[in-house]
Amino acid sequence: MKPDANQLRQGLEDAQSAIEIDTAAIVGWELQKAKDLFGLSGWLVRCVSADGKERFVTQDVMPTRINVETVGGVITKVRSIG
Repeated sequence: MKPDANQLRQGLEDAQSAIEIDTAAIVGWELQKAKDLFGLSGWLVRCVSADGKERFVTQDVMPTRINVETVGGVITKVRSIG
């Protein structure tokens, strides 16, 4: 039996609350540095806005993906996890 949308959403919330990560700490990092370092732990860092321009991104949810905004290749904001 496939889980419904509410079960998937709850699973994501449970996974996020179980993961201890200080996403604010990467503000000011170069995007590539964040991708490299977080990638070692199985995390994906995705740029969703670069230099004020929104990027086309998929709407799927991954509990180990950090969505960030950048200016000049430097992370200026962590928008969300997922």
